[in-house]
Amino acid sequence: IITTDLLAPFIGERDNQPLFFKWDHHWTPAGAKLAAKNVAEQLKQRGAPQGGKTFSITEGKKVTISGSLASVYKKICKV
Repeated sequence: IITTDLLAPFIGERDNQPLFFKWDHHWTPAGAKLAAKNVAEQLKQRGAPQGGKTFSITEGKKVTISGSLASVYKKICKV
């Protein structure tokens, strides 16, 4: 199974913008874009077919996220 190591790109970019939500383990739109760019480059280098659908990321309305880390914190700290 071929995988793409995202550690180095994420470490290189982490001081420029948030790549994960503060209280959640999911990527922000910037993190998703960085991951997609690196996975696409890896596929291109390995000879994957080019073309196909084009996707874009757009910002929607701002929401308050109470993700998995936030819920664990609330249970442990009883807040």
